[in-house]
Amino acid sequence: MARRRPAEEDERTATLALWGAIAVGVVIRLAVARGQGFPSDVGTFMAWAERMAAIGPSGFYEPGYFSDYPPGFLYVLWALGALFDGEVLRFAVKAISIPFDIAIALLLAAAVAPLAGRAAAAFAGALWMLQPGPIFGGPYWGQVDAAGTLPLLAALLAAGRRRWILAGALAAVAAMVKPQFGVVAVPLAFAAAFELVRRAEVRPVAGFALGGLVAAALLAIPFRLGPAGFVDLLRAASETYPYTSLYAFNVWSIVADFWKPDQAYFGTGAVLLAAGIVGSIVPLWWRRDTAMLLATAAFAAMAFYFLPTRAHERYIFPAFALLVPFAATRSRMLVPYLVLAIAFFVSLYFAFTRYPQNGVVAPQWLEVTLFSRNGQIVIALVMLAATALIVWRLLRGEARLEPTLDVGSLAPAAPPRAQ
Repeated sequence: MARRRPAEEDERTATLALWGAIAVGVVIRLAVARGQGFPSDVGTFMAWAERMAAIGPSGFYEPGYFSDYPPGFLYVLWALGALFDGEVLRFAVKAISIPFDIAIALLLAAAVAPLAGRAAAAFAGALWMLQPGPIFGGPYWGQVDAAGTLPLLAALLAAGRRRWILAGALAAVAAMVKPQFGVVAVPLAFAAAFELVRRAEVRPVAGFALGGLVAAALLAIPFRLGPAGFVDLLRAASETYPYTSLYAFNVWSIVADFWKPDQAYFGTGAVLLAAGIVGSIVPLWWRRDTAMLLATAAFAAMAFYFLPTRAHERYIFPAFALLVPFAATRSRMLVPYLVLAIAFFVSLYFAFTRYPQNGVVAPQWLEVTLFSRNGQIVIALVMLAATALIVWRLLRGEARLEPTLDVGSLAPAAPPRAQ
């Protein structure tokens, strides 16, 4: 038998490492999914699943029936409601983020491998599967942000390969899962527009628009949801909680604390968000490759979390997937990424313990230290500082996927020699 060459052995080891990390992540997720999670969120998803199974999509948005989600994720709940009932349905709802997490990990690994190698690809998949935020926010809490993050990530990667029709369709799917993913997809639309302005290429704009409109229509028509109905759905969702911060550790959590009426701050927050979104798309004027698309979409996600009022605690969720390729390949990105990821997990745990119905109480020592008012401000400042450093470094040259990180030692690697 021929002896395996070192390169083949390295590839095999990296592949085993990737699947090992995925397996460990799945086991952890299945274990935490057994808990009750956030009862009102899980109960709402179960009720929607049962309603979809009972009456289908055409009558779902009945006047007077509460639903603040667009149709995208309701198709997933429809399948769960048709297949399961009772406690099995509850577990399925809590665990439904797991297949999306696996797909995100594999997509991240596939995106990193061609430029940085299989070891970096395995590290990227492990970063996603083993960091605590997606585990806590997904199968432990019972939320489904991974379901919108997957098509958003896939849309950005498709646009990086100049597959604009597919990018538009996937961006529309992401927006139809949760509206905030539509905000994060704004850089994609501008990237297509800049292709028209800078290169006089019509195909990116036309393809992106065509793919988006067709996908949105296919998802919305069975629900009898037209453009006006979609706008009404978004407006109703945005007006449900008119407060400064819904446990998002952002600017307004420092200025005015959580869950305070936001009449005095709403306009300023809207202006800041608009400025943040505009700022996020500026780098696309010069570069529209995969790395810059990922970076600018991450900027938009972070702006949507840190700048407006009424932001929920998980609005920054997609940024952690979009930033993984940089954390896995660029030596100057890993530490601020990990700091932000850990602080995000702490913020989720804080938010979860604020609701008595969840039955989880933070230890007293944590309440009087990190979860005190001063501690909350410290958490917000840490998240803001880590985010600012990430943005600064990406803008200063780290928005690339060529490796500067030696995954084997987690130390800076020697720069490649000119060929």
